Amino acid sequence: LHYPLRRQRQMCIRDRYKSINACAVADEQLICTAHPDSGLVVTQLQPNDSHQLYELKDKKLGHFGDVNTVQFFPSGKVLLSGGADTQLLIWSLVDNGYCAASLKGTHTQGISDTDIIERGRNVISASRDGNCVLWDVPTQKAIHVFSSYSPINCCRAITPKILFGQGGDLSQKDNREVGTEGKLLLLAKENRELDVYDFSSKNKVFGLRSRAAVNACAYLDNSSLLAFGDQDGYIYFYDVRQPSAPLSETTVESPILSLSQSLNPDNIWASTADGRVLSLSPQDTSCSMCLVGSDCEPIRISRSLGPCNYLVTSDRMGVIRKFSK
Repeated sequence: LHYPLRRQRQMCIRDRYKSINACAVADEQLICTAHPDSGLVVTQLQPNDSHQLYELKDKKLGHFGDVNTVQFFPSGKVLLSGGADTQLLIWSLVDNGYCAASLKGTHTQGISDTDIIERGRNVISASRDGNCVLWDVPTQKAIHVFSSYSPINCCRAITPKILFGQGGDLSQKDNREVGTEGKLLLLAKENRELDVYDFSSKNKVFGLRSRAAVNACAYLDNSSLLAFGDQDGYIYFYDVRQPSAPLSETTVESPILSLSQSLNPDNIWASTADGRVLSLSPQDTSCSMCLVGSDCEPIRISRSLGPCNYLVTSDRMGVIRKFSK
């Protein structure tokens, strides 16, 4: 592949911490970063500078160890974080970073990823213990555990355009489940597999296989395409309506760390371990854009609240970059 290099309009700040494990964006200004020392930092991004609002580090209810994942609820005023201490914590930004709830007691190893279902009554968490848990936030209790028997690197709740009827007694659905109807669960795993489950029946719909450990996955709503990337640098595109064979695949020759829908809704962003962020087309696997700025540092794409006209990335050197048109 030949990558056209484009330096989009870019803003770069350096966090006072050495390393950033994950970051999330609520709007064009508000960003939260997760760090290895059990801390979360909320920062207000300005055009020429940055201003730290506060640090989320409750000594009684906070994380103990690395914070691996962070994500804003749709309101943009509440945060969900997961750490190596097996806890999920919910933080209220309205109350200056008050830890409002703790979801724990089900995972036995560190949490690797999370996702929020619709407005946030239910959330999911994936762990190195091979389990993905569907949680009820108001009661802080687990509703269901999806067991995959392999460490999970990434989880996503998606809404396909077709329904997958997989049987099961749907009349026995837990009344604490809100917004899971018609949704699928994606689990990217260390054993080179991507499992797809139906939330309604809790059954496995189908499984896909890659050449190496699957690190990331994403769903393109416009085209009903499922994408996942592995440790060997391969990215696979499948149509969820016909998952028997890949629509296309490509390699970027570096481990894929994260995937996200691109500014073009038919393309996908992919970040790599050698510091590149690429915009790829599923149809012909061509690269339409390569964002530059990182000095060969592993880079991750931030979690954002839906499609937007900018992109925020972070790396282990504590640098946050915001790219815009």
